[in-house]
Amino acid sequence: MVLGSAIAAFNEVCPDNFELIHQHFRKLCHLLVDTNEWGQIMIINMLLRYGRAMFMDVTEAEKGDQLKEAAFYSDEEENSDNELEKSSESKYEMDPDHRLLLKSVLPLCQSRNTGVVLAVATLYFHLAPPYESQKMGKSLVRIMRGSNEVQYVVLANIATMAATRPSMFTPYMKEFFVRSSEPSYCRVLKLEILTHIATAGNISVIMKEFKTYVKSDDEALVTATIQAIGRCAARLPDVADQCLRSLMHLLGARSENVVAEAVIEIKKIVQTHPDEHDEVLTTLAKMMDSTVVPSARSSIVWLIGQYCKVYRYGYRYG
Repeated sequence: MVLGSAIAAFNEVCPDNFELIHQHFRKLCHLLVDTNEWGQIMIINMLLRYGRAMFMDVTEAEKGDQLKEAAFYSDEEENSDNELEKSSESKYEMDPDHRLLLKSVLPLCQSRNTGVVLAVATLYFHLAPPYESQKMGKSLVRIMRGSNEVQYVVLANIATMAATRPSMFTPYMKEFFVRSSEPSYCRVLKLEILTHIATAGNISVIMKEFKTYVKSDDEALVTATIQAIGRCAARLPDVADQCLRSLMHLLGARSENVVAEAVIEIKKIVQTHPDEHDEVLTTLAKMMDSTVVPSARSSIVWLIGQYCKVYRYGYRYG
């Protein structure tokens, strides 16, 4: 209780005066598990700032190392952790205090307090080598099953992490499938995460989910799904044609806003290889008179005006 209160005062008075922390660093690491939950959050956040200021950025030192990453997806987690640690020690000689910090906070990822788990995951994300931060994915997915408010905060953090390290959450892809009982703000974040973790191996499963979502009566969900399909096409050029076909089916939707969003995303895909989408441009040109949403209409006009010299029909409909 005293340690937590002392660090709380430190964070308020002089949060960046790390000279006061040097001589107490190891003590804080060793006593961290015995501190109350709110004290743990304050200490971990302070140690995170301390570590980023004082330790080498191992995320760059170990960048691109995928040698042992698959071990995290096996059932033999304890053996995998030992192998990973030996692997890291053989490739990069981490500072002993840096390693002490990572070992001290790791048991807290099993905490019942969501804030503690988030603090540990954030510390590992910034201070641990990329392949070691994989173990935080399971902990974050576990605490995601709380109330809607907790779920939103966790999903927001996962979306940020997945943008740069999608492999942390790829094994838990199905946990991010949208449920009908969820609020819209959680659905949007889940769709964003799915676009981040999409790969050539799982894109077919994700696209099946997206096709289900676009049939929903919730216009906001359909619109967000269309945007997600467009992002998948941008990230994975090999599946762009598959995404484009899914979007073309939406041009016959009853909602003008859905059609407009589909047209906008189709425009983005067509821009990458306009000479390969003759039929798509023809279809869009025929829709111009019936399209009333300004953003969609302007997208069609832009495509026809931009590529009218490539396709003869461009002069006719232009």
